[in-house]
Amino acid sequence: MSATHPDPVAELLRHAATTYIAPRFRRLADDDVMQKAPGEWVTTVDREVEAFLTPELRAL
Repeated sequence: MSATHPDPVAELLRHAATTYIAPRFRRLADDDVMQKAPGEWVTTVDREVEAFLTPELRAL
């Protein structure tokens, strides 16, 4: 992609990183981390990013 036509997926990932991930990096409370299944960990940030990205990516 050229500078005049940014990659929409890259833009969505950049937004997710700056809005959801970076502000909470290494700042999660104990109750922000849970197990989906034995050995499968997920954070509230993971779920927030998924909730943001899923409809955005489907719309592309």
